Amino acid sequence: MNKTVFLLSPNSEDDLDSSVISYSMALGYLGAYAEKAGWKVIVRDCYCKNWDFTKEQIKTVLAKDRPSVVGMNCITMNRMAVYKLIDLIKKINPSIKVIVGGVHPTIFPEHFLINHKADIIVLHEGEETFEELLNNFANNKSIKKLKG
Repeated sequence: MNKTVFLLSPNSEDDLDSSVISYSMALGYLGAYAEKAGWKVIVRDCYCKNWDFTKEQIKTVLAKDRPSVVGMNCITMNRMAVYKLIDLIKKINPSIKVIVGGVHPTIFPEHFLINHKADIIVLHEGEETFEELLNNFANNKSIKKLKG
């Protein structure tokens, strides 16, 4: 397995002024835990960008770096982009594991998994669960007993 993980905060549907929005701390925390687990980490924060920019980031990283895992932060304001990106990722490479965390899937996990093709939803604070998932993927272990 290619131990490369791509962490992404997709664009919001709202027009946002990027000068007043800061970098996603969630991506930084997840990236640190992924590195601790021995993974190469690629991070893109597209929250204040538009859909076309976000889509091109996905296509470029998938083609160049070939990550085996994509992790996305999903809040209500960017959920539409998350849904579209899950479909795009699975169309490009169905074997990529797509993990989604954040407030929106934590509140609506069943809806999210029934209606969208994400492989895994991480509930609540996800750093330790994310690290465990990556370790289990790398060692071909089951994830059924993981908490979170």
